Amino acid sequence: MSTITATEREQIEEANASGRRIVLLVHGLWAIAPGWAPWRQFLADRGLATVALEWPGEPPTVEEALARPETLAGIGVQDVTEHAADVIAALERAPGLIGHSFGGLVTHELAGMGLAAATVGVSPAPFRGAFGLRWSVVRGGAPVLTNPANLGRAVRLS
Repeated sequence: MSTITATEREQIEEANASGRRIVLLVHGLWAIAPGWAPWRQFLADRGLATVALEWPGEPPTVEEALARPETLAGIGVQDVTEHAADVIAALERAPGLIGHSFGGLVTHELAGMGLAAATVGVSPAPFRGAFGLRWSVVRGGAPVLTNPANLGRAVRLS
């Protein structure tokens, strides 16, 4: 079951009170919500309100995320999508969505559910059944993805 964090709740309240168009930002793997800070400022300077989605169980700082990667082990696309849908339900109007990597995949899922005013996937992860990964992507992820000891773990790429 998804729960909206205190940080998300604060951003939701600010966005709702602003009367501005709202953009929900969804990060991908190996990132956390504070990484959207430059984008949030960029969009605010252009008259938009933003909410940076936190994945369920996401540590609040980069330092904590690096020290405790296991907090995100087992979190899947469906978990993040359901949490994002809860955040969207707390907004007074349908937001625009911007997602990067796996966050882009989540934004496409949310758009397919009719929850978005507009959607942008920045280099989105492919959905199940889509093929066509470049060899460099496969080669880069192989050390983590082919190690059976990593099954069910969160492993940081170098």
